[in-house]
Amino acid sequence: MSHLLPPQPALCLPDPAAEETLWSLRQRLQTLELAMGILAEGFWDWDLASGQVWRSPGFYRMLGYAAAAVPDTPQGFLLLIHPEDRERVAGLFAEFLQRGRGTCVAEFRCKRADGRYLWVEDEAFWVSDKASDQPMRVIGSLKDVHKRKLAELALRQKTLQLESLNLQLENLVRRRTRELERANAMLRSQLAEITRLSTRDSLTDIFNRRKLELVLADELEKSDQGFKPLSLLIVDIDHFKCINDQHGHPVGDQVLIGLTRWIAARMRQTDTFARWGGEEFILLLPRTEREEAVGLAERLRQGLAVEVFTQGIRLTVSMGVAQLRPGESAESLISRADQYLYAAKVSRNCSVSHP
Repeated sequence: MSHLLPPQPALCLPDPAAEETLWSLRQRLQTLELAMGILAEGFWDWDLASGQVWRSPGFYRMLGYAAAAVPDTPQGFLLLIHPEDRERVAGLFAEFLQRGRGTCVAEFRCKRADGRYLWVEDEAFWVSDKASDQPMRVIGSLKDVHKRKLAELALRQKTLQLESLNLQLENLVRRRTRELERANAMLRSQLAEITRLSTRDSLTDIFNRRKLELVLADELEKSDQGFKPLSLLIVDIDHFKCINDQHGHPVGDQVLIGLTRWIAARMRQTDTFARWGGEEFILLLPRTEREEAVGLAERLRQGLAVEVFTQGIRLTVSMGVAQLRPGESAESLISRADQYLYAAKVSRNCSVSHP
């Protein structure tokens, strides 16, 4: 520790005060050396002029080496640093030396005498000459932070594991969400298809009888509430059995499809077109007076009479037209229109309606 203080010139002081001062300084230096030996932390002192490094007893006790077993140079201690930490620590210390001021703190693994590695924290300080402000030495402390560092590393590992688990969970949730969305989309598609099949005629794809009955019930309620006119038109293909007998049922089916497409193209969006059964179809016409419905029936009948269907087939239709009467039921309305249709089929290719 003698080099901790600047070299003292030989004193030849005759007076007692000077002797007492020198004795006091020696006592303080001895106390400092004793304190260095007691402290668990390690201390070191690098004299820039000589290049030598002094290390305290606590330094050697911490690492399990005999006193002065480590070479008294910075390079001697650098060899004790774990190979994975050595380059990083050397870089930090090189920057510290280049600055020539301030402090440098580094955590790394240091090799003990028994071959195990101990996590330590090394903190270095510059010491300058007060008069010239020139750096004279670098001193530092070495602390045992092994338990804290292991706890930090364990916590970091747990954090990484949790982050990995969270990422896996997020990916699982996203995957399950996509699967659920696909399943819901498929379910919606299936429900839509089921709804379509339950309300549509399987051959012509227009509304079926069940759907017409629901729409008619709704329209009757609207008509009763607002006293709005409602007309119904029944269409029946004349001599359709002959088409099936002469050309076969597949051709007859194509005729039915062609007929429904032709009529559907001439409907209003508010109208409802449905297959009532076999070759009979119903047009439900909201907000339509009987005279207007009869006019539509005639236009449809005349247009169909000149239309050419599959394999050059021409056909005619007969129609019955009825307007809803106040308080009349759906069954009664359809029954009256059916009676008018029956009267029309006596002559064929005509439409019949009565007030």
